[in-house]
Amino acid sequence: MSSPVVLAAVLLYFAFVSLVLGLIMLPSWQDRAADLLARVRRRPPPPPAAPRPPNVLQAALDAEPLSPRLGLLALLTAAVVAAGPITTLMLHEPPAETAPAPAATAGVAPAALADAAAPRAVPTPTLWMREPLPPPAGTSTDIDRDWARLQPQFRHRLLTLLDIARERHGYEVVLLEGYRSPARQAQLAALGPATTLATPERSRHQAGLAADLAFVREGRLLLSERDPWTLQAYRHLGEIATTLGLQWGGEWSSLRDLGHVEWRGPARPAEPPAAVPVLASAR
Repeated sequence: MSSPVVLAAVLLYFAFVSLVLGLIMLPSWQDRAADLLARVRRRPPPPPAAPRPPNVLQAALDAEPLSPRLGLLALLTAAVVAAGPITTLMLHEPPAETAPAPAATAGVAPAALADAAAPRAVPTPTLWMREPLPPPAGTSTDIDRDWARLQPQFRHRLLTLLDIARERHGYEVVLLEGYRSPARQAQLAALGPATTLATPERSRHQAGLAADLAFVREGRLLLSERDPWTLQAYRHLGEIATTLGLQWGGEWSSLRDLGHVEWRGPARPAEPPAAVPVLASAR
């Protein structure tokens, strides 16, 4: 049994079934019940019933004490009626309480965790982050994924974006690249305008105000816009980003970059350079 309350309920049910069977099968119980009901209503008991025609079964029921055979029959009937509920209650177990899965915070800088604990503009019940899988072959190894080098105001919105994307669509979004050094930006600029339009010291990545994001699905890192699932996921991500005041690269007309988000609000650079020109809107 799961609790004393259940045991008491079963016993009460068994007693009720036995009482009903006794009233049905035993005339003496019927007479006593009628007498008790008459006393409650303060009415005289009804006159005795007319003699019934002789009957073997009726004579056995009227006999005192009750014959062992009928007593055994009554007990077996009550046991059969009560067996179903008793078996159900004995086999029933309350559902085990499952504790919520711990937040996956491996790979997140302490500053990012502290910032995520601050009040948010949008409720974010779960903080989850982890480092992405290794970049595809041919990608530079000097990519910076240090969350602490992102501008705090931007980092706050970025964590909120990732939380909402997971809660609303089930996406596992990871940081592909955050802060970008001048040397890294120069390397990308040398690849031509198909890669970036921002020269060194003119990218918001260098101020910690931009990030490139990717998705992890079934153990694979997804960032190709040619994949229909990834394309739709980036569009959902862009819709959420704009509601948080972020700029989404998928809305650019010059060089569309679906995985890019940035913040153009006032902020101080994460790593103040000697001279910071006006930041470009391009990646």
